[in-house]
Amino acid sequence: MFEYVPKSEYQPFKLEVDEILKSIQRDLRENGILTFQFNLIGSAKRKLITRVENGNQGFDLDYNIVIQRIFNNRYKNAKLLKQKFIDLFNKYFDRNYNSIFKEIYND
Repeated sequence: MFEYVPKSEYQPFKLEVDEILKSIQRDLRENGILTFQFNLIGSAKRKLITRVENGNQGFDLDYNIVIQRIFNNRYKNAKLLKQKFIDLFNKYFDRNYNSIFKEIYND
């Protein structure tokens, strides 16, 4: 069985991920690499987030990242661009990961 995740539970995660994605946007733009937009897709877009009832698997938020403009021709190489995103995700998520869980689960 599945259950819906209450907004009060998923909202802190969504807000934190949005802030991290905005930081990545700013980093890429300020370094003259590219610009992109992001938005929730799937069930999260419709605010119908589910999880396994009484499970320990959690839930997910799916985002679409749309590249708008590439300023640095070096990053027109898909492998290089992918690696740049992975490096930035690691940088910003590692920095914020523990604070997200401490704030939510230690209240």
